[in-house]
Amino acid sequence: MSFSDPQTIQLALFGAVVLAIVLQTIFLIAVVVVARGAVRSIREELEDYRTSIMPIVDRTRAIVENVAPKIEGAAADLAVILKSLRAQTANVQFAADDIIERTRVQVSRIDGILSTILDRVEKVGVYVSDVVAKPMRQLSGLLASVKATVETLREAAPASAAATPKQDSVFEDEDSYEAPRPAPPYRG
Repeated sequence: MSFSDPQTIQLALFGAVVLAIVLQTIFLIAVVVVARGAVRSIREELEDYRTSIMPIVDRTRAIVENVAPKIEGAAADLAVILKSLRAQTANVQFAADDIIERTRVQVSRIDGILSTILDRVEKVGVYVSDVVAKPMRQLSGLLASVKATVETLREAAPASAAATPKQDSVFEDEDSYEAPRPAPPYRG
């Protein structure tokens, strides 16, 4: 048997291909067996996780189902409270603006009243000063003229003038009060 014969070469190639297919099939069967074991192991792990996680998920679902209506109710109540607070804030702002405006008006009114009172007090002061000062000037002028007359009469009697000391002022303490000046003649 010679190896140069095409039939022998074909037969050798055919044998090599069959051997490769058989090896490949064995390899695939081994991979399938290993994969099946891995899938079984993963399934077991998943079942373990499922048995430990499912009660937590069930409890969480029950809590969410129980709490969800309460949260929705609280959110609705909070929305109502916020709306009420906005309305009350607007009312407080309106009241504060009204109070400020009324206060401003009252302050302006009081300012006007006080200005009027102070103007009248000043006018009364000026009037009283004029009413009191004018007669006092006239009285002072009258007293000065009486004094001058009396002094003139005293000088006419030289004997009596030497006996009594001459007094220039109406007051005893001349340093603190100046003698009144004669007033101009009254033309009233």
